[in-house]
Amino acid sequence: MSPRSLAALAALAFAAATHGAEPSGARVSRDRFVEEIRSIQAALENREFEKLERLHDALVASRARTSDGTWMTESFEWAFDESFRNDTPARLDRLLADWRRAAPSSILRPIAEAFVWQNRAWRARGSGCSPGWIAGAEEVYARHLQRAASALEGAAQAKASPLWYTVAIRVAGGERRTASAIEALLEEGESRHPAYRPLYLARLTFLLPAWGGDFGQVDRFARWAAERTRASEAGSFYAGLHVDLARVECGDQLGQSRVSWPDMKQGLLDMIERHDASWNWNLLGTFACRFRDWEETARVLAKLGKEANLGIWSRGISTRSCREMVRPEPLPARMSFLPRRAGDGRPAGVLAG
Repeated sequence: MSPRSLAALAALAFAAATHGAEPSGARVSRDRFVEEIRSIQAALENREFEKLERLHDALVASRARTSDGTWMTESFEWAFDESFRNDTPARLDRLLADWRRAAPSSILRPIAEAFVWQNRAWRARGSGCSPGWIAGAEEVYARHLQRAASALEGAAQAKASPLWYTVAIRVAGGERRTASAIEALLEEGESRHPAYRPLYLARLTFLLPAWGGDFGQVDRFARWAAERTRASEAGSFYAGLHVDLARVECGDQLGQSRVSWPDMKQGLLDMIERHDASWNWNLLGTFACRFRDWEETARVLAKLGKEANLGIWSRGISTRSCREMVRPEPLPARMSFLPRRAGDGRPAGVLAG
């Protein structure tokens, strides 16, 4: 697991430990999301395939969300990406072979297989920050993506899971299919799994400069996504996709983007209106501080008090640094206009220095 991935999970775990007991109707707490990621990773390691199938089916059927609005099914994406990105090809091959023997008719296994091959393709391509290639890697990359596509094509029944669409969009973008083909997958996924934000992030990835796009396209897409999901999510997708952009392990993508802070702030406020959770308040405080919105940062810090945990996916930002930013400057020494005392020239009532 990469240092940044470990840091991301640590941030999730800290927030879960701090805010896991927040009431949010029938929704589950943030700590449950972190627990599910770890549980899925452990089940993969221990070959507990039946447990994985049960958990996946239950989460998809329930459409459960955390108190901050994250879909619980997304825990599988976090677990798959973290596990498959860093494991060795030989171990992954054995995992898939064992799973195939244990559950030949599984709906989840071909999805997992596609995630394995997509992550292996990304590794062959090298850093997402550079479109360059290691000698001979392009053929390996294309071959891995073809394996991922084949796994998905043979598992149409798996479209009942939003995970199928996330990885299908990644594969389509990686294979440089037409924009209309990728967007058709997004539209189909949205129709079956409304407001599942990872689908939109998967599409947004291929609008980034590293994939031949530009930040103008990114901003236009985020605005379109916010309008597309406004009925259920208000304007929160504009903010949410830019928060996701901050997670991209490729330098400061958010800092290079054309994001509008006023619009992002409104999106975060819309998110809080629907999902009034400390995680979302900390997101608002983090990005208000990052964009040097003194007034909003101060308001969030005052509201959160000891529960403030600013700095999520924002290097150089912390609760301490943000408190320092909003701390009032010491008042300058006031001039005294008291009558001067005879003999020493100092105003009356002023102590000798």
